[in-house]
Amino acid sequence: HTSKMSQIGIMATGITHEMTQPLTYLNNYLYTLYDDLTTDNTILNNKLRNNLEIANKEVNRLINLVNHIQEFSRKDIEEIRIPIKFSKVINQTLLLMDDQIQSSNIRLIKNIQKDLPYLNVNPNDMEQVFINLLQNAIDSLKEMENNAILEIAIYQKKEQNKFFIEINDNGKGVDEQIRNKIFTPFFTTKPAGEGTGLGLNIIQKIIEKYGGTINCRSSDGQGASFVIALPL
Repeated sequence: HTSKMSQIGIMATGITHEMTQPLTYLNNYLYTLYDDLTTDNTILNNKLRNNLEIANKEVNRLINLVNHIQEFSRKDIEEIRIPIKFSKVINQTLLLMDDQIQSSNIRLIKNIQKDLPYLNVNPNDMEQVFINLLQNAIDSLKEMENNAILEIAIYQKKEQNKFFIEINDNGKGVDEQIRNKIFTPFFTTKPAGEGTGLGLNIIQKIIEKYGGTINCRSSDGQGASFVIALPL
């Protein structure tokens, strides 16, 4: 039984890994197509917008499902960890999300320290962390009419023997009353059907698996900063 479950886990991981990238691309292209439509209120455009909105929600639902299957299945199989450069992973993730960033008029700032060490991790884990955190930041910034800023900082502090990743935005922020709940499973501030409330919880589990921590610094209406610390 254990062997069979392990094989199912391996198969599920392979399938979901192959599905993740095309689904993310499709999600971004649907978003861009929707955003590029003219504001002409013709019946055709209204119907097209409605269909695109439905398609976008369903793709997001599939992405969430794939992420959750990945998280479940990886518990039953031995993980592969390889030395990776975080700058490469973040740049690959930004390529997937570039259309959303551009169409939302978000100013992207990258402060990546040179000559950073390689870290021995599973690259799929880190891609999932970045996608979730960046998507949350983009969602927060979409409501801003101008001056939306998304900053990514990656650096090390040798005296602490730690490696830091910061995702900062100047969006609506996280209210102090709910800040201690955001990593709780199924807690979400998004409307019904738009969030599972599992994203930040999964991120926290991934980071803790590598002996690291993730914290949120924020004030309501003054942006949010998610800080990840990993041991070197």
